[in-house]
Amino acid sequence: MARRLFPLLILAAIAGMAYAQSGFQGFRFTSENEFIRPQEYRRWIFAGSSLGLVYEGEEQADGAERFHNVYINPAAYDAYAKTGEFPAGTVLMLEIMTAREKTSILNGGRYEDQLVGLAAAVKAPDRFKEKWAYFSFTDPGKPFLEKAAANKPEECWTCHKQHGADDNVFVQFYPTLRDARGKGN
Repeated sequence: MARRLFPLLILAAIAGMAYAQSGFQGFRFTSENEFIRPQEYRRWIFAGSSLGLVYEGEEQADGAERFHNVYINPAAYDAYAKTGEFPAGTVLMLEIMTAREKTSILNGGRYEDQLVGLAAAVKAPDRFKEKWAYFSFTDPGKPFLEKAAANKPEECWTCHKQHGADDNVFVQFYPTLRDARGKGN
């Protein structure tokens, strides 16, 4: 019995190493190339936050500022810090939170309140000719989507390509990424 299990264990170990080296470390796509939303992104590296960020040509629907928090998967962060390049399998998650103020004991300042938006940037050159694809898991008035099709390149990719400080990523807005490559303040 043990002799039969040993070859299976070797094959499983080799498959596991190949999968880990593929860069996606558990990230999945459907057969229709939809990206399945990572569930535990808040355990990743916190890249940074902004308040009131509004993209060119966009307006805040209700005039309220929002927090934008960005997380990067740890393997991609480590590779970027070591090589200066975002590897295939890089995933950046963007969560958009409402801002509240003057509640309870607070007389000033703002804090994050409700999660109202969730999106991902994924570097997958084997799947997308632009190398990066952008996904929104937000459908207003409904629970967050479990999977999403890539946005059209003109919706996100074009702006990221033109204005991203490093490989389509707005590194200039995220101190953790700037510092990782010596591009700090």
